Amino acid sequence: MDVTTLGIHPDMAQYLAELGIVDLHGGHIPLRQVGRLQRVLRLRSSLGVNFTGAAIITELLERMEGMQEELERLRRR
Repeated sequence: MDVTTLGIHPDMAQYLAELGIVDLHGGHIPLRQVGRLQRVLRLRSSLGVNFTGAAIITELLERMEGMQEELERLRRR
């Protein structure tokens, strides 16, 4: 998805890519990462967390979600 469509300045998108928050390819962020980007931006605007902190929080939340899915899968066995 084009970063300008998301309301993100191209320089900001580049910075977020350098931090490893999103993958940036020719001014586009993969659609699967839009939710991740939105979560990082919400953490920053709502809680005042810096981008590095927001990236760490997001990574931990994604890991927790993955573990929860795995736990649910194992329970269904």
